[in-house]
Amino acid sequence: AGRALPVSQDPSMPSRIILCAMGTGRGLESLRALLADQSAGLFGASILLGAAITDPVPRMPRPLVAARIQLSSAVRVWRLPHIKGLELDGFPRRYPAAYSRLVKDVDAMLRATAHVG
Repeated sequence: AGRALPVSQDPSMPSRIILCAMGTGRGLESLRALLADQSAGLFGASILLGAAITDPVPRMPRPLVAARIQLSSAVRVWRLPHIKGLELDGFPRRYPAAYSRLVKDVDAMLRATAHVG
């Protein structure tokens, strides 16, 4: 979103938001700051569905895993595993199962919040 949130101007139709972050120190810190903004009410008419955090490397360092776990106490977190070569190739032939679980969860959440407002 170019670091801008798609916040609805109509409170009866709140935006549904999933924050996305790379699981690096900088990415997780940015996510923490956005969660603080959301907690302070700065997202306006919106429903935060959760955060998708992508592992930047195949084996995550323990401090980053701990930071991701800590964030999961504040918001629903989907961990998206590292996909080798994605930064060069664009789209893999097959995605790990975590990606289809994310889609399935979001579909269910959108149906559940369809009439919230």
